[in-house]
Amino acid sequence: MKVNLNRRDFLRATAMAALSVAAASCAQPAAEPAAEPTTAAAQPTTAPAQPTAAPAQPTAAPQATFKEAPALAELVKAGKLPPVDERLPENPFVVTPVDGIGKYGGELTMLIAPASDTKLSRVYGGSRMVSWDITLTQLLPDMCEKFEINEGRDFVFYFRKGLKWSDGTPFTTEDCRYYWEDMANNVEISPNGVPSWLMSGGEAPTVEISDAYTIRFTWPKVNKVFMDNLSGSMGYDFWKPAHYMKQFHVKYADKAALDKAVKDGGHQDWMALHGANDRYYNQDIPDYPTFMPWVPTFKPPQEKYTFVRNPYFYKVDTEGNQLPYLDNLVFITTDVKLIPLKCTTGDADVQQRSLSFSDITLLKDNEKQGNYETRLWSSDWATAMRILPNYCAQDKVMADLFLDKRFRIALSLGIDRAEMNDVAYLGYGVPQQIELLPGVPGYNEAWAQAYAKYDPTEANRLLDEMGLTQRDAEGYRLRPDGKTLDLLIDDAGENPVYVDLIELLTSTYKGIGIKVLYKFSDRTTYRARMSSGEATMGLWGSELGLTYATGGVIASGLFWTEGNNDGNNCWGIWHATKGTDGVEPPASFKKAQELVEQWKLTPEGPESDKIRDEIRAINAEEVYQIGTVGGAPSPIVVKNTMRNIPKEGFALWSRGGYVYWTMPCQWWKE
Repeated sequence: MKVNLNRRDFLRATAMAALSVAAASCAQPAAEPAAEPTTAAAQPTTAPAQPTAAPAQPTAAPQATFKEAPALAELVKAGKLPPVDERLPENPFVVTPVDGIGKYGGELTMLIAPASDTKLSRVYGGSRMVSWDITLTQLLPDMCEKFEINEGRDFVFYFRKGLKWSDGTPFTTEDCRYYWEDMANNVEISPNGVPSWLMSGGEAPTVEISDAYTIRFTWPKVNKVFMDNLSGSMGYDFWKPAHYMKQFHVKYADKAALDKAVKDGGHQDWMALHGANDRYYNQDIPDYPTFMPWVPTFKPPQEKYTFVRNPYFYKVDTEGNQLPYLDNLVFITTDVKLIPLKCTTGDADVQQRSLSFSDITLLKDNEKQGNYETRLWSSDWATAMRILPNYCAQDKVMADLFLDKRFRIALSLGIDRAEMNDVAYLGYGVPQQIELLPGVPGYNEAWAQAYAKYDPTEANRLLDEMGLTQRDAEGYRLRPDGKTLDLLIDDAGENPVYVDLIELLTSTYKGIGIKVLYKFSDRTTYRARMSSGEATMGLWGSELGLTYATGGVIASGLFWTEGNNDGNNCWGIWHATKGTDGVEPPASFKKAQELVEQWKLTPEGPESDKIRDEIRAINAEEVYQIGTVGGAPSPIVVKNTMRNIPKEGFALWSRGGYVYWTMPCQWWKE
């Protein structure tokens, strides 16, 4: 007898079979249940805390003389490199290996889709002033030797003496001064003033440099998000390699040489030249000094990007071996849709980027062939796919519809989250709005489930009540201007599971008379279309469902009031300019913006919690952004030859840098 399966049934059947194999052969993350697949993922019951002082440094290396990779030892012997003791700081950061002391040599190969993902060398390499420990609950001094926090507004950092850039130049407070005075407070480079991440209560900090290794940031009032920002991607703007960047700055460079560089590079002015050469974030200029374990050797575009060992990297293992163990980091570009398939043929040593839950079937079935293991790490997604109406859309008819709360509620009620969870995540996820995940302190079920139950009858009633009763020949509703009510949903094309989720959404939205159109692009195009209003709707994830802490409610989609490419850019501009530019948002959103500013300036405690919960209540009631399913585990492919990579862990961006929390500098290859 022939059986016909549609794509939805096929996905469900094959994924269920694969996950049953995974459950038997792959250790589950500690945060995941050992129960039936239909049980929602359990989450940690303790929330990270904001430290008031730096914790103790990890166990120090037992000897004064350190060891290094054989290749570097040969360079030292040849007189081409200083001895390792002179290249390391007086007190290096000590990494305790996951499994044990590693061996030097070999290279780490990963797959990337856009060339801009060379920045993952920075994300994975880390090297921040402060970083989270392996449990993601405690901040550690990283590039600094220690730090102090006084009254939540005064922050002092003591740098590691002898820390050097990858070109051997000492790192000192001059690198921070350069950024602060010559960039952040330079109107030609920063015409909008000090970057918002360094502002608190509308005020910039007072920056005091005591000596070459001590710097203090002080705000008049509490700044609760500074350390979260500093430990994340914003922290890379805490300093710049002053000795390198001064050649592109009008204040320091020879005018004739600077003018020539501007002309030769085809830049409009010296500021454009300066910006084009400030590539710490992207890690794609070989000469640009860095602190990462591996440094670039290329200029884009390439098919293969090779990073080589940084001889001045400041971390060692517990036996005094300078890290990293691996000689090279290699990124190979490929079509994002082919990355899971290439993993099955052994093309990647480790792969987390561009893999999703829907790839588990393929990955598990081919582990022997590819000589790897598929590990499941806990996901931090409050919702894996956040649906973003663009309230600043150029299509004013759609923008007006989005402003009607009934329309937003109808869109939410028209989503069958349980089916999405069943088909795409095998019941391992949590169908909910953009909220904390169950089990996390502060979780509120009413907010998580607000308008989250699939109810097409009520959705249709609300749309009829709005007067959207006319239909076209296919049965889709008509907009007030007589056009078919279709939702053109833009996607950056980086999460393969979105294709399956949108297929389900297309089906259920047809039941309420709304047509879905789906547009792929790339991250740069997507963000440009969303922020400009060219796109009417977008998709993005929302993190911090697990690691909910000081900056959580602000830094995730729980309530994003600043505005960028999340569909409220014009509202964010209005807020930032105090109403002189942009578009005035609805009263409830303005209230949330005000509450966010209050919350930032309120010391941790009952009053802070009360303000935070007011923000979350608005988020739940107004449904400005729509959640789907969160909490499902995320696959990571690890070759069987790789060592010092935890079996269980977290796949998250905000605190862990996807894999940075494992310290890839201590990975090694057998």
